Amino acid sequence: MAREALRADGQERRSGDRRLQFAARQRGRARRAGRNIGIAILTGLISGGCSAQLIALINRAISDNSNENLVWYFAGLAVLALVTGVISQFLLIYLSQEAVYNLRLSLSRGILSSPLRHLEELGANRLLATLTDDVGTLSNTIFLIPFICVDMAVVVGCLFYLSTISGAVFVVVFAFLALMIGTVQLLLNKMRKFFDLAREEQDILFKHFRSITEGIKELKLHSLRRQEFFDEELQVSAADSRNYNLQALQTGAVAIGFGQLLFFVLMGLLLFAVPKFVPVSTSVLSAYILTSTYLMSPFQNILQRLPAIFRANTSVDKIERMGLALASQSEITAPLQSVKNADWQTLE
Repeated sequence: MAREALRADGQERRSGDRRLQFAARQRGRARRAGRNIGIAILTGLISGGCSAQLIALINRAISDNSNENLVWYFAGLAVLALVTGVISQFLLIYLSQEAVYNLRLSLSRGILSSPLRHLEELGANRLLATLTDDVGTLSNTIFLIPFICVDMAVVVGCLFYLSTISGAVFVVVFAFLALMIGTVQLLLNKMRKFFDLAREEQDILFKHFRSITEGIKELKLHSLRRQEFFDEELQVSAADSRNYNLQALQTGAVAIGFGQLLFFVLMGLLLFAVPKFVPVSTSVLSAYILTSTYLMSPFQNILQRLPAIFRANTSVDKIERMGLALASQSEITAPLQSVKNADWQTLE
């Protein structure tokens, strides 16, 4: 008895040491992640600022007859924008993939530590859909985030440049952009609802897939039941999932096209409407037209990637609603004991 008590006491101490080591590793990872996020944001902003400054330099070179002194300045800004943009993307790519890695471990940890009754209530089809479809969607989408962050930094830098050359024209441009974003957001919200419906239907579809794999013998033996299952359950669920996804993507396409149209409307305002109501010089107007034309590319990139981001948000909401994160972590904070080190005497 004394030997068993000493052994149990030693195992508890080792388990406590492992918990402390695990917690220390987690704190170290959190600090490194925070530092990398700060560096990524800083380099992204520098890259966006350099891009805006390049636009300003191009406008200055067009309006100035002497361009010899601007060559090295232009080359330096281009290289700095390239280097800082690549550094920002590298850091964000690492952080995004680390987030997917931690998500997979967190989900697996939640499943392993959840009570059996809770898992049975969730259903194997929902667990499988989350581990495959939701995590796969996040994994395929997460690499877009670095590019979106760089595009947003370029947009912020260009808007800051526009605010410095004419405050009155900038107010008009900013108000129109706010109206454009609000209008497009209404369409994107509708797209999000269709993605939510498609994701709910995905659970039912995975349930039918599970019925195929686990009940294949029964379906093979009963041809009438097999045909009824295919026509009235599987095919209907697959069609609903397809239709919801089609409606979501078509709504997203309309939002993207509408956003591009509004950008051309902005060009028309700058060319034909603003000069009639706001006193503005030709050089300032040309700078706004040039910068707005340059902004079309990052804005279009952001709009085209938004459907994937919204689908990923739907997956994240689905994971959170599942409630796996609420499971007790006490069984997983310490590494599992190796079987070969266990001193088993009998099985009870």
